[in-house]
Amino acid sequence: MNRGCFCAVPGEGTGIAAQRATRNMLKKLTSRFGGDRMSLYAEPSGLTTTELREQAMRTVDFLHFQGEISLNPEDDKPENTTLRMGEEMTLSAKIIASNLQFQMGCSPLVTCIGEQPDHIDEDAHLTEIPDAIPPAFLQAGASTVVTTLWPVPSQIADRFTEVFYSNFLKRGRLDGDQIWNIAQEVRVAASVVRRELGKGNSHWASFVMYGAWMRGFRPGGRIKVTRGKNVKTDFADYQQPDVGFYPPQEYGSGLRVRN
Repeated sequence: MNRGCFCAVPGEGTGIAAQRATRNMLKKLTSRFGGDRMSLYAEPSGLTTTELREQAMRTVDFLHFQGEISLNPEDDKPENTTLRMGEEMTLSAKIIASNLQFQMGCSPLVTCIGEQPDHIDEDAHLTEIPDAIPPAFLQAGASTVVTTLWPVPSQIADRFTEVFYSNFLKRGRLDGDQIWNIAQEVRVAASVVRRELGKGNSHWASFVMYGAWMRGFRPGGRIKVTRGKNVKTDFADYQQPDVGFYPPQEYGSGLRVRN
């Protein structure tokens, strides 16, 4: 069984430098899992739909996709939203829900990040990604889906992925018996992206989470049996990230309550 399967194949219009950066980031990230068995696919012809289904059935914790997500131009129904990973792998929401079944007892976390091309025509406009992909993965058996509301630049996708999974490894090694707060990690990774890019860049707000918001650090997301004791969490130490949004000083002033 694999601890995780990472697939990152940028779509058309992504430069060689961006592809190399994504590939190097994922190689470094997967190597940090140590002795855990990981699969990595970062080449345009590296994986077919059938092979992906087999890999998914052997994955117990993490299934990561990073590439092109769009509506099928021939059929724009939400269930035909396609996730394209190279030349030989195109998954629609309908196929994910019906054919991508995880092994019984395995309910992995799925990260599915849509990327935009490096160069966009002046008259082009980015649209929101239809929300059919997350429920399709949940129906297939995933416990949690982290995705983007619209396509983001590859360097932002890389940075979010790196921070998100690095924090998992860091917290798990500090205390593998506590519960991992996935919702918190999504917000932390997004806030890191926002801080590094500046307040004028809105791509940090694209990252959202569906499904279960907590998971164990042990393989398979298992949580230690506590035998009646309280489950350890890091929720009490959590502080809201300072994202720089404050109400105006005059907020609330001048209000009158009518009797």
